[in-house]
Amino acid sequence: MKHSPQTIQKIFESILLGRTIRIKNHFFQRRISYKLILLFCISLLSFKLNAQATVSSVEVPANGTYITDQNLDFTVNFSEPVTVVTSGGMPYIAITLNTGGTVNASYESGSGTAAIVFRYIIAAGNDDNNGISVGAFIMANGGTLKDGIGNNATVTLNNVGSTAGVLVDAIAPTVSSVGVPANNTYTAGQHLDFTVNFSEAVNIVTTGGTPFIPITLNTGGTVHAAYLSGSGTTSLVFRYTVVSGNESSDGVAIDIAITANGGTIKDLAGNGATLTLNGVASTSGVLVDALAPTVTSVGVPPDDTYITGQNLDF
Repeated sequence: MKHSPQTIQKIFESILLGRTIRIKNHFFQRRISYKLILLFCISLLSFKLNAQATVSSVEVPANGTYITDQNLDFTVNFSEPVTVVTSGGMPYIAITLNTGGTVNASYESGSGTAAIVFRYIIAAGNDDNNGISVGAFIMANGGTLKDGIGNNATVTLNNVGSTAGVLVDAIAPTVSSVGVPANNTYTAGQHLDFTVNFSEAVNIVTTGGTPFIPITLNTGGTVHAAYLSGSGTTSLVFRYTVVSGNESSDGVAIDIAITANGGTIKDLAGNGATLTLNGVASTSGVLVDALAPTVTSVGVPPDDTYITGQNLDF
């Protein structure tokens, strides 16, 4: 026989008050004993004592692209407050990335409340361009998560938010090659252009200073090929304009790295580029001659007396 919730409530009230119970013309003529009431209450208490805290939902990081040293925070909401003890080990949630494998979002805060925060800090080299994956459970890892009366929490992660838009890009752009000026002898006013090719598009900001490549000449010392163009693409152009007095008869020499000089070079996600110059083409044929010729001596005609029709050669 099935009874409505209202009927069941009346039964419980009658049991607690010791009343005669009447249900659809059926009578329990005998009063319920206090012993039965006590057993009923003990059963309710036992049920409560054995109930475990469960995960009702998991809040995930906001959609975006996360770079080196940024946090991925996950808030696990339990059905009741739980206490986290880490003396035996740090609980964590496994997070899977495309590059970087499975990493651990470790317990961060919230013990004693129903909202427990787990955090992973992005490390250089991590990457995931189609959304991170969250594990199915909290891994206790030697630690414990318990409710207020000591029951172990159920650690299955339910109702996890979508992570399809939670992306990771902690891979710094690198220089793949450097194009140099054509073999030639360059004079005052002519340009030496160097094209630096990166592994991905980069943005360059010069408000704090203009990046440059140091170029060493035989005469004129070290000069700067300053950033010229290319921000937002994979190819940045650096230029030095030859000035009078420069000279390098056996080829210019390029430094091993771009000097930021207060400026920044970053990919579209915000990772700072590695400025080491790789794959630099040969500059042995890139010569500079901006030295004006000077008179070192003047030969004069021999001492003599010269007459009409004779030459005075200098």
